[in-house]
Amino acid sequence: MAEFRLTDSAAHIHNWVRGMNPWPCAWFVTAGGKKVKVTECRVVASQGEAPGTVLATKPLTVACADGGSSYFMWCRKAKSRWMAPPLRRVCGSKRGIL
Repeated sequence: MAEFRLTDSAAHIHNWVRGMNPWPCAWFVTAGGKKVKVTECRVVASQGEAPGTVLATKPLTVACADGGSSYFMWCRKAKSRWMAPPLRRVCGSKRGIL
C-alpha cells in the first residue's frame, strides 16, 4: 500500500514519504527482495545515474527517474530509525544498484 519505486521522480518519492509518515510508513524493495522502510526523505541533485543507483551510503542517497535523487532516513526490522542496522547488511554493498 505505501510502497514506492525508485523509478518514480524524486519529488514524487519525497511527497509520498511525507504523506505516509508516521503511518503506514513508505517503503521500497531492494533488488535482493528486502523491504526498506523510509521515515524521512529529501530531494537532492543527481548526475543522471540510472534509477536505483546508490550514490552514497551516509546518508543513503539513491538516484531516481527524473535525474534527481533522494536521501533517506530509513529503518528495517527496527522500531525506530535510530535502531536501524547498517546499510551494508541491508543492501549487501556500499554502492551500486539497490
